[in-house]
Amino acid sequence: MDNIYTAISSIPTSAVGASAKIRLTSIFCLMQDAASVHASGLGVGFEDLYPIHRTFILSRIQMKICGELPVWGESLVLQTWPRGLERLFAYRDFELSKEGEMPFLKATSSWLMIDTEHRRPVRPQDMFTGITPRSVRVMDDDAPQKLGWDEETKPFETRNARASDLDLNGHVNNTRYIDWITDLIAMRHGLSAQISEICINYLSEVHMGEHVNIGMREDADGSITIQGEASRRNFCAKVRMA
Repeated sequence: MDNIYTAISSIPTSAVGASAKIRLTSIFCLMQDAASVHASGLGVGFEDLYPIHRTFILSRIQMKICGELPVWGESLVLQTWPRGLERLFAYRDFELSKEGEMPFLKATSSWLMIDTEHRRPVRPQDMFTGITPRSVRVMDDDAPQKLGWDEETKPFETRNARASDLDLNGHVNNTRYIDWITDLIAMRHGLSAQISEICINYLSEVHMGEHVNIGMREDADGSITIQGEASRRNFCAKVRMA
């Protein structure tokens, strides 16, 4: 398979919110699905790694909206490619556009390969010997950013992890955190509030039955910090509004 993967789809009603524009969660689902399909085509998909007790988990992702989000019924073009390896991280970039137009969204992500028996990261280099990365970088050199833990966030709500939140690895899927964050933003700023940039660091797994306490802090520069922790720190995010 080519080192760049392209998927074209029409946006269904289930993917949009009250504004008729595509939801951020739907975008993250599309990116996750495209990454999974492309990884399988490159020989490093779930079905390739499962027998050798390996899996990829998303460690960080940073996304920037640089145009108008598409609405129900419009066609969306998603392109993604592996950008390279650095120590324990495998990098993958994304661009989304309406057909025939410039990208409205760019994202970059870093993934860890995990030994599923010992639950610890392993170096992915041996699995990538036949893969040629595409060096095109869609965001700044330091993206996706490593975020520090903010001790100044104030408690906002608690989310309970349910069976419907879980993925193939048995923990809360990364896209569910986007739901939690966008719900919180809507409760705080209303349904018309629009996120222009988001960076998330996934710090530890959340399992069914865990109660995740979510905190929030709004800074003078307009950025919003959102964090979640149960018995340990689970995720931290930095959000900017349009």
